Amino acid sequence: MPDSLLSKCRITLFGIAPEEACLSRRGFGPTSPEKRACLENAGKAFIQGYLSALRSADPETSAVGCETLTRDLRGFAYEGSAMGLALIDLVTTGRPRLFTTFVEGPARDHIYMAHVGSGWAMARCPWGMLTFFPRMNPLLKWLAVDGLGFHEGYFHPARFISACSTSWKGKLGPRPFDNGLGRAMWFASGARAEPVLETLSAFPTARRAALWSGVGLAATYAGGASVEELESLCSAAGEYRDNVAQGAAFAAKARCRADNLTENTETACQVFCQMDAGSAAAVTDECLAAISTGQDGSYFAWCDSITQRFANRTRTTIVTTV
Repeated sequence: MPDSLLSKCRITLFGIAPEEACLSRRGFGPTSPEKRACLENAGKAFIQGYLSALRSADPETSAVGCETLTRDLRGFAYEGSAMGLALIDLVTTGRPRLFTTFVEGPARDHIYMAHVGSGWAMARCPWGMLTFFPRMNPLLKWLAVDGLGFHEGYFHPARFISACSTSWKGKLGPRPFDNGLGRAMWFASGARAEPVLETLSAFPTARRAALWSGVGLAATYAGGASVEELESLCSAAGEYRDNVAQGAAFAAKARCRADNLTENTETACQVFCQMDAGSAAAVTDECLAAISTGQDGSYFAWCDSITQRFANRTRTTIVTTV
């Protein structure tokens, strides 16, 4: 069906070209062709989902577009569609109407990725922190701040990654903002451990735990690294190893819920969490069941509980089973 005049206007005003997913376009460092393809395919899937939402302005139609991608990339597409629908909400009523319909309906199995995607929209329409954010799920709304942090690092790496700057937008939740920024570091590094370590070492100590968690999540969900590289990253994390495991467990939960588990996610969980992906996902469920989700700080209690579970595990030399 041809695009309507309104959808063409939305694409013209808010569209993101697929070329924006190219690592060189983002100013990211060099990496291998395999790693580049892995990271760029994730970005292109996101943009495809985003443009689908802008064209249709319809949650169901957007989801149909996401389902056309291969299973491993669908989560990124749902994340992009969530951004598109949230952005339409923000430039119309300012309230989460299409977005809520999306996450409660066709995107319910991708609910974590969708909440992250809404943060991209708030990065571009910051009034959403006043009109949109307070009306979101009290537990999962912090994932939107994570998405906001990723957006800032992905599109402005010189400022937020290289120069270690903070953003006034991140003051809503500095910790989830840095979770997202850590994920962006994985893309900016070309899925290579050495640049990640060099970048992280420049950040204030108080920010590193959250950043490491984001790195662990991205390395587990987006992938791109070999077993040996993952082991090197885990070893280098040192005192932040449990934060890396927490991020990896979140990635496993997102993929298990969406039934799009990949070999990379399985491998990363074996390395970072010392257990298979299904067991790592179960840890997040068990920790969530033990807290009161109605409280505003429940998300942080959830993250801390998961981190502590991994801190309590037996400290042994990591032996992968893959």
